[in-house]
Amino acid sequence: MVVKDLARRFSTSYVTIRSDLESLHNHGLVQRTHGGALSLQVGVLLDPSLRKRKPSPRREQRIAEASAALSGTRVRCIGFGTTATAVARALRRFRSLTVITNAVNIAAELAGTPIEVVLTGGTLRKNSFSLVGPLAEDTLHRLSADIMFLAVDGFDVHTALRRQTSLNPR
Repeated sequence: MVVKDLARRFSTSYVTIRSDLESLHNHGLVQRTHGGALSLQVGVLLDPSLRKRKPSPRREQRIAEASAALSGTRVRCIGFGTTATAVARALRRFRSLTVITNAVNIAAELAGTPIEVVLTGGTLRKNSFSLVGPLAEDTLHRLSADIMFLAVDGFDVHTALRRQTSLNPR
């Protein structure tokens, strides 16, 4: 559900729709997102545990090694997941590096290293150890990285194209 579409459909203001969606979210009926809300039945919200995922160690290691070999990147954004964990492990030896992440396990992986770790904040998804929601989104809008490592379970081309103009790559 997108705020703009709901406001048009019900002939009301964006402010009213946002308030109503926030109320539904607070009652556990929808998951509030940037610009709208998702049904709790949507598969993307049903997080499989990291321990239950089927990692591909050989592929993950190749990706991790390739990511570590990238030069000229001082700020990296790393999402959550088994491949992201392999990437974080490959970066542990770096000194002049900042990692922005929404994954508690990635932050823990890098704890005790010279790497500066920035956590987004947000609501913890207990199975994936990722931080999500408006706070995480707001934090990411305020930060900038040289490169991002992100795994996805789904992708909406139309939404991505609409948001493309609002992105501010370095």
